[in-house]
Amino acid sequence: MKKLFTLLALSLLCVGAKALTSSYWLNDATNSKDKKSYTFEDGCVFAFPGARAGSADATAGELGTKKYQKFNANDAGSITISGHGLEGTVTKIIVYNYLGGTGSSSLSVKIGTNALGTATTMCGKGKTGTGGLTNATVFEGSAAIAKSDNITISFADTDGKVPYFGGIDIEYTLPAGSVLPPTITESTEQVGNITVTMSAETGATIKYTVNGGTEQTYSSPITIDSYAEVTAWAVNGKKQSTTVSATYVVMPDLSAGKKWDFSAIGESDWTNLAADGENWAEELNTDDNSVIRYNNKKAISGILIANDQVLKGTEGLKFNVSSADKIRINKKNGQLQLNGSNLPISIPFLKAGQYITVIAKSGSSSATDRYISATNVEAICGFAASGTADVVTSIGTVTANGTVDLQTVKGGMNILSIEISNDMPSVNVIVSEAGFATFTSSVALDFSSSAIKAYKATVSSSNITFTKMDQVAAGEGVLLYAEGGKTEDIPVGSKTVADTDNAFVGTLTDIDALATNEATAAFTNYILNDGASGIGFYKANGQKVAAGKAYLQVESSAGAKTFFGFDSLLGIDGVVTGIYEVKSAANDNILYNLNGVRVAVPTQKGVYILNGKKYVVK
Repeated sequence: MKKLFTLLALSLLCVGAKALTSSYWLNDATNSKDKKSYTFEDGCVFAFPGARAGSADATAGELGTKKYQKFNANDAGSITISGHGLEGTVTKIIVYNYLGGTGSSSLSVKIGTNALGTATTMCGKGKTGTGGLTNATVFEGSAAIAKSDNITISFADTDGKVPYFGGIDIEYTLPAGSVLPPTITESTEQVGNITVTMSAETGATIKYTVNGGTEQTYSSPITIDSYAEVTAWAVNGKKQSTTVSATYVVMPDLSAGKKWDFSAIGESDWTNLAADGENWAEELNTDDNSVIRYNNKKAISGILIANDQVLKGTEGLKFNVSSADKIRINKKNGQLQLNGSNLPISIPFLKAGQYITVIAKSGSSSATDRYISATNVEAICGFAASGTADVVTSIGTVTANGTVDLQTVKGGMNILSIEISNDMPSVNVIVSEAGFATFTSSVALDFSSSAIKAYKATVSSSNITFTKMDQVAAGEGVLLYAEGGKTEDIPVGSKTVADTDNAFVGTLTDIDALATNEATAAFTNYILNDGASGIGFYKANGQKVAAGKAYLQVESSAGAKTFFGFDSLLGIDGVVTGIYEVKSAANDNILYNLNGVRVAVPTQKGVYILNGKKYVVK
């Protein structure tokens, strides 16, 4: 069975006796007597009613190269198995046999005097018998067995058809407590490999499996480097103990930081999710049958697992949901979706002072009060209701060594990424060679030590004034200036509320066509552009405004001006102190360079502006 999650226990889990299997095939017997009796190395004896007539190959696909023994026709009777040395409970016997022709011979099994399963018709060659195996019949039930009990396989008259018999598998459990269970390292999760040791009573051998895989014999400590559920039991002769299980989880080292980008989940994770229909429901696009997302089908407590493999895209994150369809891994949108309120994600093994950044959006286009809360975090921005259903970035510092718990509030949230870092998070800001750019950040930023200057705009009558800002709030539109252009990482700031007198309107989503708004609203919109009158703010007329930019909004009562240009670059700090109107209908016959500075006579090659038109001096 594929496991969906890990659940760490405080102590070892005892799960009862381990089912064992003894397999006997006639062609593995060490000798025979008159072809009616077969003796095996462990002393088990098969006695038959009639003489063997030959052998035949098994049907390929079920039993490999094993051979079935051919017996004389009409040899109805019983096969008696003794000397097996078993004690405990038999739960299944597979009889590998078939009838060499069409007939109605029945087959039944007894343990001592007790029947196991139900008598059934012997299958024909190449046919599927009871239990779904080819050339075999499965008997299941529960029957106590002692060392002295015979196992009897009876078949009725074969209607003159030749019966074939290959052997049997006996599945059984030994009496609980006949051997003390082994002691193994308790369940744990930690950063770095986990060493698991085992010990058992004198004379006992320890057997174990990892994640339900191949049975192994313990001889020395084993190393766990990822996720493992280890099940172990002790065997002493033909007696065994109950099994014990423990779960080990190796968590990633977050001391240097880590980013979970849910738009970049690797192909191996998608392959494992697709292969694990038992635990993950695949949701497809009806148009092209492409995968939209995978939704959990069972409760989860711990790390995410699919197809018995840890999902690398969420490794280090722990979840706790009690029902299906609460965790959705969305391939189409590149999101980890938590579908509901109060759904947690835990990030253990963090250090005080580390930074955590969560980028998420509401799971509903209208649910503006939804958000993600955080414990053991001092918020810098976010982690509270944002009033928007758009993407919101939350940043904080880890308060104390240990675990940070994130949780959805008031509804589902779609998480784009989670990042742990040791340095103050920053945003890469670019100002082109033109020197000017409008800008809006999804997080508050601190420009106080930056070569890039940020300005708000205030409007008074027909004048617009820029004021330098050290702190800019999330979503607040600003004008950026950097002479000759600049690219810089701007650290996250602490400002929480945008200035109410700022005439810039920031946007975190694309505006496909910004209207002028002159005829229908009290404001006129302007966009930054390098147009016919040079660099400045031109009246909007259906242009696109990209996410992360801003536009200028001026009261229409101040006058519907066509263009606002920069009048000086030589004010305070050597940057813009104001802008003025360039009237497209008037010609002042004054020459300007591209920086907006008046020029009496051109002394250098370049582009100049006269009466709103560009001229090139070569």
